[in-house]
Amino acid sequence: MLVGTSKGHEVLLAIPLVHVDATTRRLMLAVGVGAAAAIVVMTAAGWWLMRLGLRPIAEVTDVADAISGGDRSRRVREATSGTEASHLAHAFNVMLDEQQAIEQRLRRFLADASHELRTPVAAIGGFTDLWRQGALEEGQVSDVMRRIGQETARMRVLVQDMLLLAHLDEGRPLAREPVDLSSLVADAALDAKATHPSRRVEVEVLGPNVVLGDEARLRQVVANLVSNALIHTGPEAMVWVSVERSEDVGVLTVTDDGQGMPAEQAARAFDRFWRANPSRGRHGAGLGLSIVRGIVEAHGGSVVLESAPGEGTKVRVTLPANGVSPGIGDSKALPSTLT
Repeated sequence: MLVGTSKGHEVLLAIPLVHVDATTRRLMLAVGVGAAAAIVVMTAAGWWLMRLGLRPIAEVTDVADAISGGDRSRRVREATSGTEASHLAHAFNVMLDEQQAIEQRLRRFLADASHELRTPVAAIGGFTDLWRQGALEEGQVSDVMRRIGQETARMRVLVQDMLLLAHLDEGRPLAREPVDLSSLVADAALDAKATHPSRRVEVEVLGPNVVLGDEARLRQVVANLVSNALIHTGPEAMVWVSVERSEDVGVLTVTDDGQGMPAEQAARAFDRFWRANPSRGRHGAGLGLSIVRGIVEAHGGSVVLESAPGEGTKVRVTLPANGVSPGIGDSKALPSTLT
């Protein structure tokens, strides 16, 4: 660099740049190393995050392969990261649990159905073998044919009930038309008078009570509840049937003052093929309340059973009215008491 002086001379000044160049090189090296380190760290972090996020998917694949190989107990380990993959793992486990529960119910249902069918089939087979072997006397043939007819009717009812439950499980649509619960209760009370003339059935209905539903299935609900109350209570027990409207729902209540059930039995009352006391005779196959619950839930309603030893049993059915006017249709005249 040239610098002028006062005497008109020029002076050339030179400053070494070694330190500047060294500093520049060190700065560039630091920047390069930092950038390389950042790339490595970002790559490792991205790989780790990808592995973390995709690990449940890989586990889903492994579990699916294991299940297809016969190991139904395998489940996907769920992470707490809240990622879409973890949600997928949770949904997959829920699906497997539900599928396993369905299979267990199906196996139990088939076992119970086989058990129920075994007795009538064995009876019919035994009577047929006796007839084929000529072991029946002439006066016994009519009685044997009567027993075969009874066992055949029993199997027919059982098969029809199981088919109905299967259709309800499939979610098949039911008819949707205005149905007056009061009319159904009147018919059920008259049927009870014909089948149990010595029993008292009191009916309390406050005018028409119309809901939307399948009349044949709702009639079956009322008949099953009334019949269940009559069959499983003593001859002196009374049965009350009431229908009322609460806001936008129709409420059907069947109450008896029988012996009642403890809480553990009441909790299983709607289980299929279950009886509170099998030793007290074979009144049906234990599907009545299961059918009631299936039909009511198919209508979007609910059913609740309350019972206690010595305090009787109450079954409360709630069905949506779906805006149907309670004045639709003509309700049959209902007696307050049928004896």
